Amino acid sequence: MKRVKQAIKESLVGDVLQENPFGPRTFEPFDAMFLLLTLDAACKDADSFRSVLRRLVAKFLRPGGLLIMASGTTPTATYGDGQAKFDVLPVDRTFVSNACKYARLQISNVLEDSHDAHTI
Repeated sequence: MKRVKQAIKESLVGDVLQENPFGPRTFEPFDAMFLLLTLDAACKDADSFRSVLRRLVAKFLRPGGLLIMASGTTPTATYGDGQAKFDVLPVDRTFVSNACKYARLQISNVLEDSHDAHTI
């Protein structure tokens, strides 16, 4: 874990729905990207999810780079900040796998649930 922490140069926040999610900042393609429920929360439909994933990968992930994406919600998933609730796009393994293929990604591993995550 220490090596992973040392390898992370910066954590970025942006709007994935924008053509340039990080505003005026520009970057060389990343060696790795980690998306934690990013597209599930931002995208309102399946087409948007697929298109945004494809654009992010094409623009920001170097060829042969690693994408770690945590997705998957229940059909009634919402999140909130205590004052407002927001819907989250319901996705499953098949949907995410197809979206990754659409983005021209090669899937090397799929973890199904939180129990698997602890055995990495």
